[in-house]
Amino acid sequence: MELPKYTFVRKDAGMLEQWWKERIQHLLLNKQLQDADALYREFDVSHDGY
Repeated sequence: MELPKYTFVRKDAGMLEQWWKERIQHLLLNKQLQDADALYREFDVSHDGY
């Protein structure tokens, strides 16, 4: 099985988390609530039991 050319590693997680939070704030401020909810659900990694 081939791995994807680009993979995220721990050092990339901080940048991604910062972008994710800022993007959701931007969407909420512009009253794009469905888009903000969808983005939150896509990037939410806090699953119960893990």
